Amino acid sequence: MIDRTAAVTDAGTDPNEDTVGYTDAGCWVFDGATGLKDVTRTPAKSDARWYVHALEREVCDRLASDASLTEIAADAIQAVRARYREFDGEFPPDRVDRPAAAGMIVRWRPEHLDLFGLADCLVVIRYEDGRVSTLTDDRLRPFETAAIEVAHGRVLDGRDIATARQSVLPMLRETRSLLNTPDGYWAFGLIPQAADHAVTMTLDRSAVDDVLVCSDGFVAAVDTYDCVPNWEALISTVATHGLTSVVDRIRAVEERDVECRRFPRLKPSDDASALYLDLSDQ
Repeated sequence: MIDRTAAVTDAGTDPNEDTVGYTDAGCWVFDGATGLKDVTRTPAKSDARWYVHALEREVCDRLASDASLTEIAADAIQAVRARYREFDGEFPPDRVDRPAAAGMIVRWRPEHLDLFGLADCLVVIRYEDGRVSTLTDDRLRPFETAAIEVAHGRVLDGRDIATARQSVLPMLRETRSLLNTPDGYWAFGLIPQAADHAVTMTLDRSAVDDVLVCSDGFVAAVDTYDCVPNWEALISTVATHGLTSVVDRIRAVEERDVECRRFPRLKPSDDASALYLDLSDQ
């Protein structure tokens, strides 16, 4: 059990499609992929919101087992897949219509920390000697960057961000069609085999001081808005001032740039979630 744990999830829009949590065995951050069509098959406000909460429950139930995180993730995806089929009996033939999420799972054991990630959630690790490293799955980034660059060009040409985003929907749908394919990217979805393609890491627990697990909306403090200069500063800020201090900085930047002119992105505000683990003196 880790006693010094803090979590935050702050909605950028309604509904919040992130979820964050922890048990005695580990923790997670899941970031649902916002739907690209006006279709909802589940009873939630969005299929992405339904998916991350269903996935969270399945992962939570399995984290204390002796199975590997790859096996836990695959079993959790399979269970969510079965629950999703209850709504209409068939899977949408188009991957664009299927729910999916980025996610990072951390499990703690007496001697080790196990990390497991799919898509663009990120974990920051600070070691007892002061070094800082990160783990993320960046295979989605080139696709997203291309769409953001096109949308930003249209914003600079005078279009509002909603119109600019609408104009790149074909690009976003093309990217989503590559979900969980060898030529695309891998994420939590309805394909259990995606778990075999995760980024993973095992750390010596005694060598780690603290860990910060983030959705991309929280990561934006460093890689989009520059309101925190680097990963070292990010985890130090959280350790000293708390998670909400970073969320406040993110929201302040977004409020000053609602049309996404200075900081290129596809929507004015994104859900921002993170979980901080203090392992010092453990």
